[in-house]
Amino acid sequence: MLDSETPAGEKYIAHQKDTATRIAFATETRFLETASECVADYLFGKRDTIWVAEVKSRELLLERGKKNEFRLYDKKKNKYFSTYLISLHKILDCLAIARLLNAKCFLFVKVIHSDQIIYWELTEAGLDNLETRETTTQKNVNGGSKKETNAFLPMSDMRILLETN
Repeated sequence: MLDSETPAGEKYIAHQKDTATRIAFATETRFLETASECVADYLFGKRDTIWVAEVKSRELLLERGKKNEFRLYDKKKNKYFSTYLISLHKILDCLAIARLLNAKCFLFVKVIHSDQIIYWELTEAGLDNLETRETTTQKNVNGGSKKETNAFLPMSDMRILLETN
């Protein structure tokens, strides 16, 4: 059984699909969902423009700190983060597909407890300044742990997707 077929996995897949729909509406694009084990989650496009996106959803809250900087808050861990952690291979895979398609590459994250979508444009040039290190993280939504190289995207580079109701 795939992790996405468990109750916890289904919950996050539903958030991910909702996020893709909201992104498409806000950007006036259409999207194509890729296979569950593909290197990128979605392709978005309109007319002659296409872009590749990794889409995530996290049980976090988007807040502003004392210096008005954005940060993420994890209620379960009672901890603030000034970066967003993602597997480095996900960034590299997204960039590789974007390069093949001559497209841009983005990471979108639905911040569940704020019901906001934040994003980063990922670029080859940005890899030079990207903080990376090997860490042990949760393996998947169903628990476990894994050791891998992760990237830490600064919240200062993040943008909030503007949505109109």
